[in-house]
Amino acid sequence: MNLASPHLRALAKRLLAEEHDPGEGASDPAAARVCGKLGALLSKLAGPAGYRSLLTRAVALAQAEAPSLKTLHVLPDGSLIGFYEAEAGAEKEEFERSEVVLVAQLLGLLITFIGGTLTLQLVKEVWPAIDTQASTDSPTP
Repeated sequence: MNLASPHLRALAKRLLAEEHDPGEGASDPAAARVCGKLGALLSKLAGPAGYRSLLTRAVALAQAEAPSLKTLHVLPDGSLIGFYEAEAGAEKEEFERSEVVLVAQLLGLLITFIGGTLTLQLVKEVWPAIDTQASTDSPTP
């Protein structure tokens, strides 16, 4: 099992916290919004197929660590389905931990392929107010 580092988990928690109160009209879980926002940017850089491949691998890694995510599937357009089933089948704390695992795995794969500095720059582009300083100490997965 490939566990995400504590630094990546901390960054994932900060990103999820930014997305927990999406405002009116947005009902997707925070992890779906985080992945979607990163996906929109990454699809421009790596193409939709590249992002879909990265997300598919992140989901597989996350499912190994968080079995409640077994209901997740990546669609051809790179979106995720199955969050509602995962949320319904788990305790609130377990589901929130699962969201952290998924986002941390996605960040870890990004660091593996494009490096820590560029990954953090992309995060800052999507969430300009996010504090990534704590994550720059050890950006490796």
